[in-house]
Amino acid sequence: SRKNSTYLESAYLLMYGSLPSKTQLHQWERAVMQHSALPQSVIDAVNSLPHDAHPMGVLLTGINALSLQHPEANPAISGQNVYNGRDKNEV
Repeated sequence: SRKNSTYLESAYLLMYGSLPSKTQLHQWERAVMQHSALPQSVIDAVNSLPHDAHPMGVLLTGINALSLQHPEANPAISGQNVYNGRDKNEV
């Protein structure tokens, strides 16, 4: 048995409870890589920052720009009425 696993093999193990077969690993790696690409607008937002910007500010900018990519994932926008019936004074 192997004593070392790649990061993606370990991630598969955590998700599915066992190490992947070669075929499963290939499909898993392909799926992860397919969904890992950054949208151009996120790249543009990060590239628009000053070259000497603080790394935490750059990270936050990237995360915030990425959060704008899927507004349908926001329950308040997607019409799921998550705020209905809630006391408006609650924080």
